[in-house]
Amino acid sequence: MKLQGKAVLAGLLSAMLLLYTAAGCAQTQDTSSSAVSEVSTEKPLTVEYTEEDLDAAWSESGSTSITLSGNTATVTGSSATVKDSTVTISAAGTYVLSGTLTDGQIEVSAGKEDLVRLVLNGVTLSNSTSAPIDSSQAGKTVIILAEGSKNTVTDATEYKYESADDDEPDAAIFSKDDLTINGTGSLTVTGNYKNGIGSKDTLKIVSGTISVTAANDGIRGRDAVAVKDGTITVDAKGDAVRSNNDEDTAKGWVAIEGGAFQMTSGQDAFQAETILQVTGGTFDITAGGGSANAAAHQEQFGGQGGGFGGGRPGGNGGFQPGGDRSSASSGTASGAASGTQAERPNVIPPAESSAGTATKNVAASVSSNTAESQTAQPDQSGSSGTAESTEEDSTSTKALKGGSEVYLSGGTFQIDSADDAVHSNGTVIVAGGNLNISTGDDGMHADDALVIQDGTIEIQKSYEGLEGASVTISGGTIHVTASDDGINAAGGSDDDTDSRDSFEANSSNEIRFTGGTVVIDASGDGVDSNGNVVQEGGTVLVNGPVNSGNGALDFGGTYQISGGILVAAGSSGMAQAPDEDSQQNSLTVIFTETQAAGTAVNIADAAGSSILTFAPTKQFQTIVVSAPGLKQGSSYTVSTGGENSGMNEDGYAASGTYSGGTQLTKVTLSGASTVISSTGEETTLGGMGGMGGGGRPNRNDGQNAGGSGNGGTPPDLGSGAPADAGGGPNGRTQQSGSASSAS
Repeated sequence: MKLQGKAVLAGLLSAMLLLYTAAGCAQTQDTSSSAVSEVSTEKPLTVEYTEEDLDAAWSESGSTSITLSGNTATVTGSSATVKDSTVTISAAGTYVLSGTLTDGQIEVSAGKEDLVRLVLNGVTLSNSTSAPIDSSQAGKTVIILAEGSKNTVTDATEYKYESADDDEPDAAIFSKDDLTINGTGSLTVTGNYKNGIGSKDTLKIVSGTISVTAANDGIRGRDAVAVKDGTITVDAKGDAVRSNNDEDTAKGWVAIEGGAFQMTSGQDAFQAETILQVTGGTFDITAGGGSANAAAHQEQFGGQGGGFGGGRPGGNGGFQPGGDRSSASSGTASGAASGTQAERPNVIPPAESSAGTATKNVAASVSSNTAESQTAQPDQSGSSGTAESTEEDSTSTKALKGGSEVYLSGGTFQIDSADDAVHSNGTVIVAGGNLNISTGDDGMHADDALVIQDGTIEIQKSYEGLEGASVTISGGTIHVTASDDGINAAGGSDDDTDSRDSFEANSSNEIRFTGGTVVIDASGDGVDSNGNVVQEGGTVLVNGPVNSGNGALDFGGTYQISGGILVAAGSSGMAQAPDEDSQQNSLTVIFTETQAAGTAVNIADAAGSSILTFAPTKQFQTIVVSAPGLKQGSSYTVSTGGENSGMNEDGYAASGTYSGGTQLTKVTLSGASTVISSTGEETTLGGMGGMGGGGRPNRNDGQNAGGSGNGGTPPDLGSGAPADAGGGPNGRTQQSGSASSAS
């Protein structure tokens, strides 16, 4: 959580007090039904690779042979001519190139419907004034990397154009029309001027071993980029792979089906103006110099990490030693989004059109904003008919970015990014894949909905782990380590990472768990929603904050739990628990003394059987437990220390034999939300949760409005003193159970 400052805090608190006084005993907001809109989770793109794309066969007979030698060439066959050091291809056909062209160009100037196949059979191409391969006109150009061949293409540092109005070509291998690369040979491209490989239409890579070094973007297809397979290495000062058509919502997409990728980018690794879809492949990505190169986050209020939903009025605000996150790793600023979001394509691109052969599986479009712009290279020039890049105050250095949607259903990722690892100005859908993430900002961020259905996600380093206007988790195994919030649901856009998002509290924001396993280690709030939290299933384990300015759970609306496992441990000053009208029961224990990291807490039924055991990885003073086995009217024993034979690597056991612990107290659950101290006394939670609920200050308006909630004075984490009795979240007092101290 972040604060805007003491003045704003005092002003907002005063305003809230006046509103509360005027309204009297305000009724609790009805948040039982979700206001979060439905989001399509179907695969958005289907890419067709035609026979022309896939065919890498060729023979000497029937082909035109072009033998390169120094600054000239010899042609055997038809439709190719040589003038000085330029070889011009003027018609459809297969052209086999071999040898070295030290300072020249292969120019394709064929018919608008012609298929031109260039077989690179051991060539070295260089040009001191332009692009070594320039396909200015053809229906499609296919570059075939001959088996066993090694091919090198290097362009000029500065291009000389015929007129000042010209800006093409702008890549070492350039095509004004569709471009496909296939074959089993190797291709090494150095783009000294701007881009390495570029197409004004659709660029497809079917196979081959391709290495690109570029002064700007490595691989760029204006209308689309599609990769079926291949071994691809890119080292680019701009984006590694990019599709940048921002004028047609059916274009500007990137689709990856397979391949092995080694990506190093000064800006984004994969950037799609509309949809980024990955269904397979292996990826080793370093974007913006990696997480170690991230810009420092600007913490407010002395850098103590407090905020509405985290901070407290009066005294030291409930911040305790060990809670300072001012030195935490953090993300670099991203380019500010402007205008309206680019809509998810809702038209079917025609087969083999200039947009490529992609068809959408779903007709419903997702509301979204204009894809986030990024900083242009100093010499970047826009292609005719489209805006290439926009000068901004900051550079986007994300790993996987889609303007309207990011869809992941497969692939293995090793990501180290200065900014968000996965980002969309619209929606993020994760239906599978294995992601290992270190980032200076968010692990995954969606301006709209973030949906995780399956996959293995390890966020080892982040500022905030998972963030979206809504976050839904129905499957997968997720581990999150965050220097701020673990999971954050708030509305707005991630367009300003220096002062953080202009997120505002909204009851329609929601975090929903229906399945999967989520393990969180957060220095800020563990699970943080500006609106509601709904848990219908899954296992949620939270190692929450050690400072009382944040809570393991923080929600501005309600937390309704009807299934699954919830264990949330952390400080007690801002502690919250599931609602008292939840369908599944919960037990909250507030300890009189801080418990050391690794101290197991066991809940056992009247027969002595362990319902669950959890050993938080950090010190804690409050633990919230909810499980199907907790029944109203039944008696349970709370113990600490010891061990459970069934404990897993997350410090959790849902079964097994518990032994060696110390019995603290016994409690009989008399309601859906029971709150006791570790001595067995009935008590209440004092939390001001949800006030801002993860909202990020907006430097434009200086506001950080939040939800409502009352609370008592937070405890001193070091002294062991419990919180005083304040109203529960939204002014509700938590149900207390009948408890007896252990003998």
